[in-house]
Amino acid sequence: MRYLAVAVAMLVAGCTGGGPAPEDAPADTGVAMGPVLELTPGSLDFGLATPFSNPAIQQITLFNHGPDEVTSLALAVTGPDPIELSIAQTTCLTALAAGDSCTIDIALVPRTYGERSATLSATADGQISATALVHGVVTALDSNTTSPHDFGLLPVGQTKSFDLALTNLGLTTLPAIGLRLGGGAASQFQLAADLCTGMHLTSQQSCPVTIVYAPTSLLAGSDAQLYVDIANITWEIDLRGTATAATTLALSPTTQDFGSVAPPGSAILPFTITNTGTEVAENVLITSQGEVAIASTTCGATLDAGASCTAGVQVVPISTGPIHPEVFAVGTNTTRASALLTALALPTEGVIVDAWSHDFGATPQGTIGTSFTFTVTNVGTMATTIAYTFDDSADQFPFVQDTCTIAPLGAGDTCTFTLSFEPTAAVLGGAFARIHVTTPTNEAIVVLRGIAQPPLDQPLHVTPAIYSYGTLAIGQIASVPFTIENPGAVTKVPAISLAGPSANELVIANDTCTGVTLPASAMCTVDVIYEPATTGAKAASLQVTWSGGAVSATLSGTAN
Repeated sequence: MRYLAVAVAMLVAGCTGGGPAPEDAPADTGVAMGPVLELTPGSLDFGLATPFSNPAIQQITLFNHGPDEVTSLALAVTGPDPIELSIAQTTCLTALAAGDSCTIDIALVPRTYGERSATLSATADGQISATALVHGVVTALDSNTTSPHDFGLLPVGQTKSFDLALTNLGLTTLPAIGLRLGGGAASQFQLAADLCTGMHLTSQQSCPVTIVYAPTSLLAGSDAQLYVDIANITWEIDLRGTATAATTLALSPTTQDFGSVAPPGSAILPFTITNTGTEVAENVLITSQGEVAIASTTCGATLDAGASCTAGVQVVPISTGPIHPEVFAVGTNTTRASALLTALALPTEGVIVDAWSHDFGATPQGTIGTSFTFTVTNVGTMATTIAYTFDDSADQFPFVQDTCTIAPLGAGDTCTFTLSFEPTAAVLGGAFARIHVTTPTNEAIVVLRGIAQPPLDQPLHVTPAIYSYGTLAIGQIASVPFTIENPGAVTKVPAISLAGPSANELVIANDTCTGVTLPASAMCTVDVIYEPATTGAKAASLQVTWSGGAVSATLSGTAN
């Protein structure tokens, strides 16, 4: 059984020890005429403190209000519970300058139930002690469930209840209990037979409350919280339930091609909604997404099991080109049914393109890939001018030819433009661009895609490209492996050598590169051993050459 603890705050007014010295006090008593040490706040309330959990920490500040530094400063916690109430850490040293302050962290580590109290005191030579009271009552509230309490799966419209019992395991009577529901799905839960609200539970006394899960919608969420308020402390029990469909809907047809559609819209086509389950479908709604409208419906708010209704669906284009709207049938206690529509949206006046997207495939960087010719048709009743704009990676798709912008395009006439894919750099996820074929009355958008491959020929790569051997004593040896990689598509045969003023103090070993054929993406390795023979700074390079190119790695070090 899991125990949760609630600390019932008992605020106790703090005080600082002592007061002003009597006016007739002797001048040589060695005690200051008034208190200069002050602990703020004068009392602490720890709030919620769960037994056997991590310590609760609160901070008190010690001030020196006097004109002089205080010395031999000492802190102490005294009283009946100095073990469970103790100083965790402090910035206070043995002296505190005039006008200065330091902090003391007090820890509450409740190990048993009941009242906890202690006194924190700060003393210094010749000063009146400053004190602060620390006080609280720790008592445990137990429930007969774990958190979260999961009601499991439940069809919308049904209910499931759980009898919750709260028990005071502490030694003192609790303040009045308050219960409330919160969280995103709070409306899906109810409190019934509540005999806890307003109760002052005595030690070992229990009270019952019934929590009811009553889902009203599949969309209402699944998580809520029961908050138990006691004085200024709140204890939370998480609640969870998953609403399931009480019945199922089907939409027919599930796909429909409306063909070419110009404003004001397509013909109205019928779709049938059927309750294929065994319960009444509640709050049935026919809705849509995209360039489509529900022109008519015979569906009411409810739909009996096995019954059907119809909806008239019309595509209403506002763009030019392929569109993919959707139609949905939903209810608060039903599954969701959908149908995917397709259509080619035509303008009343303007142009269309014969291909609304094209994938140019993969092409090495720095080369000219495939080209593709697009045909533009004026579907309007008057001649129109055409202009182009690009976005995204437009520079990767240059024009090869264009007959559309040289003169207005007559009604019913066609023209063409050709694009190629010429990748200049690798683009994450491939190159993507859109060309906007624009007239004064509409805009036709064509999507362009392509994948930029590495260049056919790239120089070999040396890793690491720069390496320092650090400082070695003469006679010491250090060996470092270097990797040579061929990132290009052209096969290379490398040769490895050393150069530079300190090359004679370096040695090549384990050479798997020289004379070895490296195809695309292949790698080889070589070890370069540093054997300093003289003192001073060293400089050399590892040379990698092949037919038509060379790269190097910079080497350095110091010998003493």
